[in-house]
Amino acid sequence: MIDTFAPAPPLRSARLLLSPLSHADADAVHAIFADERTWRHLPSGRHTDVEQTVTMIERSLTSLAEHGCGSWTLRLVEDGPLGPLLGVGGVTWSAVGCWKD
Repeated sequence: MIDTFAPAPPLRSARLLLSPLSHADADAVHAIFADERTWRHLPSGRHTDVEQTVTMIERSLTSLAEHGCGSWTLRLVEDGPLGPLLGVGGVTWSAVGCWKD
């Protein structure tokens, strides 16, 4: 298992926190990726098992470590450093040598 490499620090504005995707995000990210409403446009993309989400996180961490790009989480900044997860965005380098979102 790869731990968070995070060559770039989290980015923070007055209202938002952007952080590299990590294993600590698995449950919150899975809740979004398993929701049918998220995948109304592409039902086959829906995660039906948390292992799919963990695999996605692993791909992102590998891409971040090897190519400097990966997925990031977006959270609201509230009283603490971690507000509610709003979503995930970014790109990863695929096994066939091209960007994948």
